[in-house]
Amino acid sequence: MDMRVPQARRSPLAKFVAWTILILGLVGTVAAVAELHVVYAVYSLIAMSLAGIYLLKQKSLDANRVERPRDLFTGR
Repeated sequence: MDMRVPQARRSPLAKFVAWTILILGLVGTVAAVAELHVVYAVYSLIAMSLAGIYLLKQKSLDANRVERPRDLFTGR
């Protein structure tokens, strides 16, 4: 039985927005650290991390390497 997730159509606009958030998060982090604003640095790191996680998920879906999570009760 094939347990892979069917390949969905992913928008290039979503990838562009994720890359933009990732780059702006990096720039924001550098600027916040340079100005010693801890809260802004944390916000930028969170935004950058979420965008990076999304891009990694999209990369694995494009390579069709993501499997459906197993059910905790049945183990299937």
